[in-house]
Amino acid sequence: MFYSSIGNEVKTDFMIERSIKLRKRIVLPQTTKTQLIPRVIRYYPSDLSPGVFGILEPKEYTSIIDKNEIDIVIIPGIAFSKECVRLGYGKGYYDRFLANFKGKKIGIAFWEQIVDLIPKEDTDICLDEVITDKHIINCNKK
Repeated sequence: MFYSSIGNEVKTDFMIERSIKLRKRIVLPQTTKTQLIPRVIRYYPSDLSPGVFGILEPKEYTSIIDKNEIDIVIIPGIAFSKECVRLGYGKGYYDRFLANFKGKKIGIAFWEQIVDLIPKEDTDICLDEVITDKHIINCNKK
């Protein structure tokens, strides 16, 4: 599962397009007022339209998939710690989605987004790793 990048986030367009060419099953989140709904897309960007926050997300005709069928979730953030704690945009969408998620959780960021400490709340879900343009931070505790 990828995300549609906005602003200064790591751009995901190339990754999505390349994965579609490789015939991978691509999932993007659709946002409601309270949750992320994983939907399969086949055509990029024609299967997308602006959603609740103006971010491109799958159109209603795309198929919903159970999150337990997803192997990897690529996650955006404002900042990440070296312990793979993520600072998001404050709405808790990814934390709720990732609760009880069994697949791999990977944040992607620029090295400048890595900070020494991000306070962790009980509802925050830590990532398995964070990939940056300079380093890979592996926090997989398994």
